[in-house]
Amino acid sequence: ELRYGTAKHNSEVEGYQFFRRSFVSADQDFRVKTKIDDEQWAFQMLASSAEVDFDKQEGVFDKLDPYSTLEFPSNQYMAYMDHAEWDMAKATVDIKHTQDNQAYLVSTHPRQDSLDFTAAYARFALAPSTIEAFEVPQIDVADASIYPDSGYVVIRINAEMDPLEHSTILADRFTKLHNFYETTARIRGKYRYTAHGMYDYLDEEENTWPIAFESIAPDSAGITLGRAIIDETDEFYISPYFAYRGKVELHADQLPMYFMGSILIQHDCRNLQTTWFDIA
Repeated sequence: ELRYGTAKHNSEVEGYQFFRRSFVSADQDFRVKTKIDDEQWAFQMLASSAEVDFDKQEGVFDKLDPYSTLEFPSNQYMAYMDHAEWDMAKATVDIKHTQDNQAYLVSTHPRQDSLDFTAAYARFALAPSTIEAFEVPQIDVADASIYPDSGYVVIRINAEMDPLEHSTILADRFTKLHNFYETTARIRGKYRYTAHGMYDYLDEEENTWPIAFESIAPDSAGITLGRAIIDETDEFYISPYFAYRGKVELHADQLPMYFMGSILIQHDCRNLQTTWFDIA
């Protein structure tokens, strides 16, 4: 066992080859903590080669099996990546897969049902324990695909993912009937998310009417539902001849939306007055 700072190496088979201010190992286990008195390791990369240079303040590690995992115990995540570069001065670890353009990151949190997504590469910061994933194309949750803005995702301690602001949501991802945009989505697991954002309703003449959905989330069956309330001041029209105010409900597996409120007939007759009347 070899220890220095908050790091530890174990090499029971190959051992180490030491130089003046560096060492290498063909087969070792690498672990590092955020603080020396922490009980839990922040990052570990087992069964890997190691080249550690104290003058350069860096360590380079490669998995012996390129399709095995490396782990982030504090963050409750693992990654199918095979190459890591540890910057001791910055207390960061850059990871990637050298053979594939995208590699999986998977939540190990017991309540997240192995939530997973792919990224081109990631950076782990020891303090605070944070994973930054880059070039994430999408995250599939329940029946939806959520597209992060700029492909950027942040994972904190206990698998807590930062809200995905300015994201887009395709629901459902099988029928591809509905698209939400400018959404803020909070992903809580493989089958759970909550969001709010915008949706463009097209009337019969293909005029666009934006709707602000204050609630977007899957129901108990995993079907995304969107709920919105339209005020009279929104000047919303379900068709060129009918203004609308009231509730709107969207089911991701159905094309028509449900309007539960009141409509006002639009006309050009000066002497004819119309009033709002309810529809179901």
